[in-house]
Amino acid sequence: MRPIFGEGFFQKSLRKMYPILVILSMFAICFHQDVCAQEDQEQAAEIERLQQLGEDHFKNWRYTSPTGAEKNAFDVFTKLLKLDPDNKAALKRMADMEAYYVRKAKAAQAAGDEAKEKDYYQKILIVNPDNSVAQEKLGIKPEPEVAVVEKKPEPTPGPKLNREQELQMERYKTYSESIVKLLNEAHEFYTQRDSENQTPIRQAINTFEEVLKIEPNNYDALWQISRCILWFGDHSPEEQQVEIFARGMDNAKKAIAANPNATEGHYYHGSCMGKYGSARGIFKSLEFIDPIIEEMNTVLKIDPKHAKALTVLGILYRKAPPWPVSVGDIEKSEEFLRRSLLVNPDSVYAHLNLGITFNKQKKWNLAKNEFQKVIDMPFEEDWVPNNKEDKAEAKEILMMLKRRGL
Repeated sequence: MRPIFGEGFFQKSLRKMYPILVILSMFAICFHQDVCAQEDQEQAAEIERLQQLGEDHFKNWRYTSPTGAEKNAFDVFTKLLKLDPDNKAALKRMADMEAYYVRKAKAAQAAGDEAKEKDYYQKILIVNPDNSVAQEKLGIKPEPEVAVVEKKPEPTPGPKLNREQELQMERYKTYSESIVKLLNEAHEFYTQRDSENQTPIRQAINTFEEVLKIEPNNYDALWQISRCILWFGDHSPEEQQVEIFARGMDNAKKAIAANPNATEGHYYHGSCMGKYGSARGIFKSLEFIDPIIEEMNTVLKIDPKHAKALTVLGILYRKAPPWPVSVGDIEKSEEFLRRSLLVNPDSVYAHLNLGITFNKQKKWNLAKNEFQKVIDMPFEEDWVPNNKEDKAEAKEILMMLKRRGL
């Protein structure tokens, strides 16, 4: 029987269809590549979004709270690591958060605050459920390992407590439980200070004064009242500032009498003195310049690496009138501010003031770099309210410089 199709029919047909098949194959490959490229772009965009959001939470201390989808740094970085398990920035931030909670737990333990210590160890386990120290402190037995797993990177160590903080921890160990509780409550109010609401800072001062009712010479209550008054006075009507800062000086003097070899009393006495002088007027303030320098030098004799005292001297030498009226020296201002930043390069306030000094020296580019740095820097622990004002000031000066074309 003769076949319906002659020999070679299929071969001839395939030869005719070959160019079409090639074109279709190339189209399919290109289509697949376009789809993959689009998916890669979308994933890269999502990783970048999560990275920025996580950094924003981290810089504003939203580590594990508030709870909710993408409401805190831990939740965001966890989501990011599911997309990119080897993302170095996210892994570092996870380690940074763990190291921060470890430091806070140790500080709470040193202060005898068991409730806060437990709370911080619980937060450690949120960030790293395998932290053996936190498991032990909370009485949690780790489940036995059933398989060898890749070792997680060690957390990067957070900044150590400075000498001033270490000595404060030692003093707290000597206080009664009730005193430590009041000091911690007062400090918690202080951390809630707000330029638009003076209630928290008033509560802080009142609570520190409760300590003084029990221990009239308690050093840590006295100097911390002076610190509170610096904020309170700066955010009070001008006509009340002389009286407020005088009160700060008085508490700082009592702190010095209670513990003359500690830095805080001398530092806040000098700082309140500067505010007191400014509140009285430029000419009357001149008589306080030498005493302020003396107090800051006393601080630096006790602790040569006291960054805040170096910053105060940097500001004083910029603001004071030059010789022969006073000691003003713009070069000294820059020198002290640079020294301060060598000790604490993360100080938003020191960077802001170095920028202002550069601005006064007409070093426009250096000034703008410092102001931009202030705007971009993360907030400092315990100084977030102050940092917000510093960043706003830096932004305002930077905009003014740009408007002037400098």
